[in-house]
Amino acid sequence: MTTETANRVQLAAGHWKPRFVANGIDANDFDRVLSETVEWRDWAPNWMRVGDEHRAIADEAERSGHLVTAADAYQRAAWCYHLGKFLWFEDRALHDDLRERTVATYAKALPRLDPPGRRIEAPFEGAIIPGILRAPRGASRPPVVILVPGLDSVKEELYAMENDFLRRGLATLTIDGPGQGENAPRFPIRADWSSVVSPLVDHLSADERGLDLGRVGLMGISMGGIYGPRAAAKEKRLRAIVALAGPYDLSECWAALNPLTKDGYVFYTHSRDEAWREGSALPAGPGRADRPRGTERDPAALPRRQSRLQQHSLQVPTRDGRLDGEAARRGAIGRDRGERRCARRAAGPARRSRRRRRHRSHIDVGRRRWRGR
Repeated sequence: MTTETANRVQLAAGHWKPRFVANGIDANDFDRVLSETVEWRDWAPNWMRVGDEHRAIADEAERSGHLVTAADAYQRAAWCYHLGKFLWFEDRALHDDLRERTVATYAKALPRLDPPGRRIEAPFEGAIIPGILRAPRGASRPPVVILVPGLDSVKEELYAMENDFLRRGLATLTIDGPGQGENAPRFPIRADWSSVVSPLVDHLSADERGLDLGRVGLMGISMGGIYGPRAAAKEKRLRAIVALAGPYDLSECWAALNPLTKDGYVFYTHSRDEAWREGSALPAGPGRADRPRGTERDPAALPRRQSRLQQHSLQVPTRDGRLDGEAARRGAIGRDRGERRCARRAAGPARRSRRRRRHRSHIDVGRRRWRGR
């Protein structure tokens, strides 16, 4: 086992377990797959095997008429398939297969969710924006919240977040935008999200579905947290916006990002060919030389055909993975200006508190000197 592949397995374990367990993955399944995954290339096949086990349970329960059990197992299977291909690009064919399994398997659960879900397809640039619409039971013309995933999130992953809104009487429409989920192979990620949200609201307006379309909000998570404000800047029918951990400027922290997230950014911008043309040092994938020449390029150098996105750190550090503020101040985090800036931010309130204390002490000294004159 190489150091690089071991690091990738540990990165996945450290960053993803809390997130996916909170979103429905069984913690025992996660620990089991982790214990069986030595090489990073085995991550997706191992998760596919566990997903197939849950899918078999779901099929048997459905045949036996145990529809609630079947729906639960279909969801777990879909989440396993999604986690298998989450920021995993070792085998494009398997990655695509897992994406299709995620969508098809989760669709089996939709009618049995509480409240049930319906598939929505809004026309978009010769294709569609697919979504899952759920409305609270017994509500008359509820407001609707459009939920937008992040860099490698998908609409099927946001079930728990949907329930938070549904319990409060709001309908949810969770979507796969350009570069997300079903739309990953069709479109690269893009910045002009008013062009995405406006056709979606138009589609809802054409077939009202019992919603209050005078009260439409949007919540974007991670990378989705920049899509939402960009959409709201032009789409005036959005009455409320939540940007959860939304990006502002990732270029300052790019060097500190883990390689899994960097791979994802290259993959979902459809930039791999362009990276080779420009001599980028971004990873090119397994079996290929991933550093053709030069040093790692500035992430602002996106394909010129695309609108440029401001970027941010997409991984929330775990307790053991936080940047050490003391090490940062000693310069141990790195010499790159962007990394140092990230480290200063990671030092956070304690750093600012010390600065205020030093400032107050200077004021006190100045007062004493003034009084002595």
